[in-house]
Amino acid sequence: MVDVVRDRDKHCQVSSHQYVHRDRGDDWISLEVAHIYPHAYASKMVRGNHIMKLCGYGGVVNRAPNAEGADRSGNAFLLRSDMHQYFDAYHWSIDKVRGELSYNR
Repeated sequence: MVDVVRDRDKHCQVSSHQYVHRDRGDDWISLEVAHIYPHAYASKMVRGNHIMKLCGYGGVVNRAPNAEGADRSGNAFLLRSDMHQYFDAYHWSIDKVRGELSYNR
């Protein structure tokens, strides 16, 4: 799944930070694949009022997937490493209605 998301997204979907191409191969160290719905909580929750929307691939996710569905490319997107940590800590999410970032307090 990681390679599929990297091939599809190519850069952080929030900051546009890109991987580094080197002679020895691509360096993805600063980019991570983030689950929209956390894998550990699949089928148990929806992320508050902030249903995720990723335009162009995967459409709108209306409910938390089961454990198998949580680990698919449609439930994932590429983020810069620090943005991933903040996302997982629920500091921000993607507002479905406005299609923009929502900062949680």
